[in-house]
Amino acid sequence: MNASDLLKVALLYHRSFLAIFGLSFAGLLLFVLTVPKQLVAVKTVVQVPTSFTNGKPEPLESADQIAGRAAMLYGPAAIDRLQSSGAASPAVVTALLGSGYIGAGISIVLSSTIDSSAEQIARNFQQTVAKAIIADVMPAADAARQRAEQVHLLATEKVENLTKQLAINEKRIQSIGGLIDDLWNQSENLRSELSKTYQSATAALDSELKIREVREQRVAVGNLSLSAINERSNLTAQNAALQREKDAAAAEELKTRLDEQLFRRPAISDTTITPATSSYRRLSLIGMALVISVLVAFAGVGLAHTAGTFNRGRNH
Repeated sequence: MNASDLLKVALLYHRSFLAIFGLSFAGLLLFVLTVPKQLVAVKTVVQVPTSFTNGKPEPLESADQIAGRAAMLYGPAAIDRLQSSGAASPAVVTALLGSGYIGAGISIVLSSTIDSSAEQIARNFQQTVAKAIIADVMPAADAARQRAEQVHLLATEKVENLTKQLAINEKRIQSIGGLIDDLWNQSENLRSELSKTYQSATAALDSELKIREVREQRVAVGNLSLSAINERSNLTAQNAALQREKDAAAAEELKTRLDEQLFRRPAISDTTITPATSSYRRLSLIGMALVISVLVAFAGVGLAHTAGTFNRGRNH
């Protein structure tokens, strides 16, 4: 008997069809509405590794991409292990197949809606998936952490080197300052000596030689003083530039230190369990009850028609 024949039979025995359908649907509906089904929502949050850019946390890799790998690889693999071990019923496995993997900012949210009796299975399932995610992103996180530490170390060394150079220059400037004072005193002494030599000068050759010698000494001392003053001026200008560079390097060092401190490795939060609304599940069960009732009604009138035909054949 094909579908068109069944439809004709249903129209022929429409009262019986409606009666069987009504009784079947009423019985299944009563079962759906009275059998308690306590569903719970199991949720686990995985924090992906993050660095800080412009004061805001940024994931090293998009959480959506990691969630996509979890949905395609780690979730199915965990379900396969559940099936292989026989630790979960087919109904529980089916529920876990519908788990959600959502990337949200710097987190991945794993969610499963399941019967409360399978709460621990869902918890273990999500922990398995979460650990697989951690193992996936950990190498990149470790490499990024090492880079952050290296950048901070280089920045710190630069500040230290600039500080040492500034200190060396300051000592040199102080030393030059003392040298300039000494040269000034020498120049004053030579000037005084030259003045006395002029006052007591005679036509004697030794007096002329003495005056020339003192003049040459004054010129040499003056050149030394001028050279020392120029060197001090250059060092002072160099120190001003070094100080500006050190200030910039110190600000960069502070930034790298904060980046290093604010860097976050991947982590798994505690799994949360909350009651889940079962309205959607009940609607789906009511739909199934409707379909089953229609099939039962068709089967019932079909059997009745076949039995009636058989009896009429025997009577004839």
